[in-house]
Amino acid sequence: MPRRSVRKLHDIGSHFRGFLRLPIGKAHQIDDVVIRVMPDLVGRPEVWRDSLTIAFAPLVDRMDELKFEPIDGESGLASFRVALVNETGMLARAEVIVGDAARQGADIIIFPELCFTTATQCALAQGLRALKGAPYLMLAGSSHSPSPDSPGNYNNRALLYGEDGQELLRHNKLFPYEISEGELQRYGLRDALGCLDRVEDIVALPRRLEILETALGRLGVLICEDLSVVETFDSVVKQLEIDWLLVPVMDGAQTAERWTAKFAQQYARSGCIVVVCTCGALVEAHRERELVNDRPDPGAFVGLMAHPANRTPTLVPGRHAEPSTVKI
Repeated sequence: MPRRSVRKLHDIGSHFRGFLRLPIGKAHQIDDVVIRVMPDLVGRPEVWRDSLTIAFAPLVDRMDELKFEPIDGESGLASFRVALVNETGMLARAEVIVGDAARQGADIIIFPELCFTTATQCALAQGLRALKGAPYLMLAGSSHSPSPDSPGNYNNRALLYGEDGQELLRHNKLFPYEISEGELQRYGLRDALGCLDRVEDIVALPRRLEILETALGRLGVLICEDLSVVETFDSVVKQLEIDWLLVPVMDGAQTAERWTAKFAQQYARSGCIVVVCTCGALVEAHRERELVNDRPDPGAFVGLMAHPANRTPTLVPGRHAEPSTVKI
């Protein structure tokens, strides 16, 4: 369990800009850190004194359920975006997964990056109200969403909900991902995106990090590439004493040797529990490519958890559209 499970703040509008000493340089700055507080912070720590159950939901079965679209702007910048082929079907699958996770006693459920739209994120949250014993927190992955701060552009937006379906926190990805030619080959995307290195079609606005006070401790969300920017976020984790980082990613099989585990362990050394969940379709595409090239199978690991008390991360095996639960 986290090192603390009591409320740290009494001002829901607290801003911590003055406490941060972030590296100089526009690329690594966060303009604002906002602390939000859950309405109900009492009673729960007693329930979780012995164990806590986290459900990892890889959600997507096949690569052809996602549409990778090349975007070639007038500026000459090669970019890409990810869309759902069947929004309604993906929402129905996610609702089944949430129900399964609730029956398994999940306290937290985490979905991967870019496997929702804003509408399906909100619809999934509404369904939480009808569940008895629903997860205390649900991270509805992230979506490619219109940016209210930059009209005509998009955010990669993660939404965190409480058990009543109320939105508690949102995080717009701050560091767009650039997909390399090697990764295009790994995931079988060369036909869709060509042979160019492409940057994710999003803007990093607002440059804000939201932190949530919960009965489990202080929690933040990062999205995929954000996790690797340790020169910024490790300072935030240490100075704001963040207990949890939930990290949806769109990545291949999770192993102890890959980048997600490496960076997750670095944050764990600062006293933070890091929970990473990826997309099931990319895990399988990664595995198939490794086997075709006569390399070892990396395994069907759809998530990982790095804990301050453990020297190596816990890897989470799972099937694509079923939740895998881990107790800590």
